Formats: sequence, structure tokens, C-alpha cells
Amino acid sequence: MDREKLPEQKAFELDLANASDLIRDEYRTLLLKAQLKGAKSNKGASVTISLEEREKLLDRARQIAQFGHADPEKMADDWERASANGRPPLGGAQDD
Repeated sequence: MDREKLPEQKAFELDLANASDLIRDEYRTLLLKAQLKGAKSNKGASVTISLEEREKLLDRARQIAQFGHADPEKMADDWERASANGRPPLGGAQDD
């Protein structure tokens, strides 16, 4: 293990340990999905998920715990695409 990453790794593990059970469960689910996706693209061989990617997964788990499984960024992007060229989104919702 790279010595420079050791403090970051410890900080991540502490952050994960201090997270709620709901966040940890969601993180484990997201991590497993990422590992399965990586293994599938790697012809069944296991893959290592980088610390940066695991931090992103933990952030995503926090978002899911707070907002549910809706992705706020995707929702904003969908809104922008749906309202392009002055066309209101489906359902007639419009900004006032």
C-alpha cells in the first residue's frame, strides 16, 4: 500500500465507521454493484475499487439516505433537457 494514501485511507474508514447504519448498508450495496460491474468487464476477475471511487460511493450513499434513490443531479439534468427551447416539462410544470 502506498504510504501517502495511508492517512486518507484511515480517514475514509473512520468516516465510514461514523456513518449511520442506513448509510453503511447503502454504501455496501453500491460497493458490491461496482465490484460486480468491474468483475463483469474484467472477464470475471475481481477488481479493486480505488479509494477515490469508494469515497464517491459513500457520498452517493449519503445522498440516497437523505433524498431516497432519486439522483438530484440527474433530476436537474432531466429538467433542463425537458424544458429546452421553451418547452415545459411533462405535466405542464413551469418556472414562474
